[in-house]
This record gives sequence, C-alpha cells and structure tokens, in this order.
Amino acid sequence: MTQIHLQKIEAGAGPGIVILHGLLGAARNWGAAMRDLSADHRVVALDLPNHGGSDWTDRMDYPFLSKIVAEWIVDQGEPMTILGHSMGGKIAMTLALTAPSLVRALMICDMAPVSYTHDFRGLIGAMKAVPLASITKRSEVESALAVDVPEPPLRAFLMQNLESSPLGFRWRANLDAFENNHADIVGFPDFPADAAFGGPALFVSGGLSHYVSRRDHPTILRLFPRAEFRELAGCGHWLHADDPKGFIAAIREFLSRHQEVRADLKA
Repeated sequence: MTQIHLQKIEAGAGPGIVILHGLLGAARNWGAAMRDLSADHRVVALDLPNHGGSDWTDRMDYPFLSKIVAEWIVDQGEPMTILGHSMGGKIAMTLALTAPSLVRALMICDMAPVSYTHDFRGLIGAMKAVPLASITKRSEVESALAVDVPEPPLRAFLMQNLESSPLGFRWRANLDAFENNHADIVGFPDFPADAAFGGPALFVSGGLSHYVSRRDHPTILRLFPRAEFRELAGCGHWLHADDPKGFIAAIREFLSRHQEVRADLKA
C-alpha cells in the first residue's frame, strides 16, 4: 500500500477537510489555509504520491491516484470534505465520481474536469538539468534554474521541492514519473454519460487564470449538478496565495451552507 505523508490540525469540531495540492506542490504549502479553516474544522493536507514525504509510484493517472486517497479516507472511518487545487482538483473530482460515499462536499480550486493542452515538461526538464551533484548552496540551484525559469515566483515554487542532506541536494518530487505520465496528468478520465456526483460542489477560479472558463461550465454541471461557481478577481492559478482572505472567505461561506450529513461511509 502506498504510504501517504500528511500534515494535520485537530482543532474545530466541524466535519473533516482534506486538502489535495497540485503538481509539484506539497501539504506544507497549505499551512496558512489549514490554520484558517481549523477554527471550525479538523483539517488534513496530504502529500500526494511522488510529492513531499509520500511514496513514489510509477503510475499517476487519476483513477489510480484517487484510489490511493480513497483508501486513506476509508481508514479515517468517515466521509470527508475534499479541497483540491489544480492536479489535486482532478484527483478530488475523480474520487467524487468513483466513490461518492466518501465525499461530503467538493471544493475545486482553479481546475475543470477536462483535458488541457499546456505542457509542463519544460519545467521538469529545467529541474532535471540542475547539476545537483556538484552544487553546495541553495542559491546555486536557483541560479541554475533561472536560465530556463526566469519568473522569480515560479522559481521559488519549484525550489520548495529541494531538500538537502549530508549527501547533498535532491529533488523530493519524482520528476521522472511526471515526465512519463504527462498525458495522464494534463488529461481527465472519460466517464459514462450518466456519471455524476450529487453532493454540493464549489468551483473557485482565478479571474486572471485560463484554467477554467464559462465554456467548461456545461461539462462541470453535467458531472456535478449542484456545482456553484465563484471567481476571485485579480487572482491567477494559485488563487489561495494571490488572495488568501478572499479565498478563505469563499470556502467558509460555502461550508457554512453545506453541513448536511451524507450517507454512512462505505468501504
């Protein structure tokens, strides 16, 4: 069984929330949001497979990844509210469509259940090109990345995957798995025409992001008929970082209206 590393805040008495990060992210990136939401809820953020402290796997398609998250939820003994960003949003949507009894409610951050045409392999190649074996300082890694990744915020995001040890530097993320599974990661599974998640669902998007558009709304509503839409003006893809207060306010408002108890957990 794939071992999942997590960060957990046991605080509020409300239903549990599990946060699924995006590609090249990690649970620790969501610390501020976890603290804000823990006033009313028990909050957990997972390192997804091939990220952070979790096990590496060869596969990264969404049925496989959602099954790993489903097994973790079953072990908790109760359904959870799922908050998923980017790739984590696709895992959350797949989970809700394949194991709806495990999901109280769904909160999807800047992602739609569609296939995308963007290509992240250039970023992976830039990370793999850094000569870690001969580097002794983090600043040298950043300088090497700057050749192909000139944007400081994006470079800082990638650098969060770097860790040091007595043996030197290494990337915590499984870069080979990302390259080998590129088509699955930018894609989305085909579901039958009658597939749908009947629980409450919030789709929050960034006004400056191109990941979700009104063209995607019919597809979202077919699969998630109770979907609600919220756009945060002035935000890009990382809307929880661009507007933390606005993002948490949107999440809290949704949660306050959807506290109904769903069906008992089924293994």
